[in-house]
Amino acid sequence: MTIALVSRMVHREGGIQSVVWELAKRFAVQGHHVYLFTNSCSELPHPSVVVHKVPMLLGRSFRKAQSPWIKACQIWSFAWISRFIVHRRNFDIVHVHGDSLARADVRTAHSCHKAWIKFDLSRNSSLRNKFRKRFNPLHAILLLIEYYDYAMSGARQVISVSMSVKRQLMDNYAIDSAKVSVVPAGVECARFAAPIGFDVARFREQIGVANGSSVLVFVGWEFGRKGLSTILDAMSRVTSDSLILLVVGGGQERSFARQAEDLGIGDRVHFVGAQSDIPPFLWASDIFVFPTRYEPFGIVIAEAMAAGLPVITSRCAGAAEWIQDGTEGLLLNDPFDARELAQALDGVLSNPEMMVAMGKAAQRKARQFDWDRVAELTMEMYSAVLDDKIHGNHQ
Repeated sequence: MTIALVSRMVHREGGIQSVVWELAKRFAVQGHHVYLFTNSCSELPHPSVVVHKVPMLLGRSFRKAQSPWIKACQIWSFAWISRFIVHRRNFDIVHVHGDSLARADVRTAHSCHKAWIKFDLSRNSSLRNKFRKRFNPLHAILLLIEYYDYAMSGARQVISVSMSVKRQLMDNYAIDSAKVSVVPAGVECARFAAPIGFDVARFREQIGVANGSSVLVFVGWEFGRKGLSTILDAMSRVTSDSLILLVVGGGQERSFARQAEDLGIGDRVHFVGAQSDIPPFLWASDIFVFPTRYEPFGIVIAEAMAAGLPVITSRCAGAAEWIQDGTEGLLLNDPFDARELAQALDGVLSNPEMMVAMGKAAQRKARQFDWDRVAELTMEMYSAVLDDKIHGNHQ
């Protein structure tokens, strides 16, 4: 089978980018002919994978720029240019991820931007926030691409990374339920399982965490959307004064470090920055906490589960659909409610046996997210779509 995977960026770590990387790797190993259409791929998933570089305006010189105008220009140019480049070739399956106007046989919905905008405005309906959302060019471009992809052009089949995203697509774009299948993002379970003999005490000492402490870990980039402020507020309310928080990720430390200082917990919050090797920080922790406000799936949740950690997250996370409250972790009804999170933390920390049992249950459940299984489900969809294409051509 010849397969074209389209994504603006492809790399091993991250969200959409890592999904494409992992699928390309497994399909190539199976002997399929895999072509990547992307603007950036620093590491080949497999030697046989062919990469087609898609030009993008303001790409190379402005890759790390944060201006919404520059980002909008990058995304819009990639969306249009990829459309024409992919159409020049004949593939059995064209699978589009993210921001592209290329005609797709299969399109994966990693989120629903319109649903996120509605949610954000429901929490903050101030004129300033409404103005920012309406006149931010990045939001406008993302909504335009999303409308074209799901309300106009469509695809033979849509993959949603969670049931919540499927419902959001149906509510906002009137997509037929039968056209959308739920296939979660994956995790490399073997990579995130703690190796035998991993020295927790030594690693904690290396990162400045005192032994005997209870350690929470948070991993993310968008600290605001993913609920770091709620965690800090909750930490100031828990009964334990030996609770430590590891914040893995970078870019917004200053304002949150100030919040921690104002709450009197500055010495118990360790901002370790962006890390290329995340698993050891999970292995050295006791609980993964992630009270996200909007999360289509949350690969990091699956990674924490694969590492054997009990998870405390909000029901807003797509991956929460795979967690039974009280078995693999605890689910928060309100990601903004620090009191609810503090009570959840106190409950788990006061019952070490429950904490261990939740971690083991989470690790077992994570096997359902293994990338080999995700690739298998995706290939089953490819086969069905290809059969439909062939059958249609004979009519």
